[in-house]
This record gives sequence, C-alpha cells and structure tokens, in this order.
Amino acid sequence: MASIARAGPADADDLARVAAAAFDDPWSLERFRTELQRSGTRALAARVDGRTVGYALAWRVLDTAELQSLAVEPACRRRGIARALLAEFIDALQKEGASRLMLEVRESNCAALSLYESFAMRREGRRPGYYAGGESALLLGMALT
Repeated sequence: MASIARAGPADADDLARVAAAAFDDPWSLERFRTELQRSGTRALAARVDGRTVGYALAWRVLDTAELQSLAVEPACRRRGIARALLAEFIDALQKEGASRLMLEVRESNCAALSLYESFAMRREGRRPGYYAGGESALLLGMALT
C-alpha cells in the first residue's frame, strides 16, 4: 500500500510527472510550482517504495476546499491509492475546520465519478463544454461537518 504525506514545493517535479502520465492535458511543471507555493493550496502525495505515484491538490478558501486535481499513475491504478488519497484529504480538511469540499469532473470519467460518489459526494450542477474538446464537467460537492 502507498504511504500518504503532505506535498510541498519540493514535490513539484514528481507531481508534474504523475500528471503527465495520468492526463492527456496535464498541468505544466511551472503550474505545479506556482500552485504548491500558494498559501491556500493543500496537497498530498502517495508514495510506493519512496516513489511518488499519485497526488491530490486542492485550494482552500475560508471554509471551502475545491479539489483541483487528483491523479494516480496508470500502472498503479486499481490499488486503492486514489481512495486513500481522498480519504486522507477529507480527514485533513475536516481537522482544519473546512466545512465543504467541491470539485469538477469530466462527465465521461466513470471511474472518478464512482470514487467521488462512494464518498457521498453529490452532483450539484453541470458546466457544458468546460473541457478542451467540448466535454462537459459535472460539479460535485459534499459537506465535511
């Protein structure tokens, strides 16, 4: 199983590498560097044998967190890593006093939707044409208190 720990600016290269393996249109290394330096950013990394294989990154504004990106390398999927990251993230946000978690997910991403809904996240809206190529995003949210 993966170990989960906070991620910071020193982890930008590893997170960018995971994103490049996981997504067709990943964030750039520079974007990770910028995001990991923002005071409102919360990030976790999942490591197997010391190697980063997944991450979760959110923005925290007042009592609300918005999950910006969650990724696991394709070779490490279906091992419970994304579930462990999300569970640890929710726990950390609750301990910080956050009352709400929100996110956007591709309408076609059945695996991610299943994961999020298993945590009792509810569909709250839809953004037509949100992603490159015209795919819509579903807005999901949950109370943390």
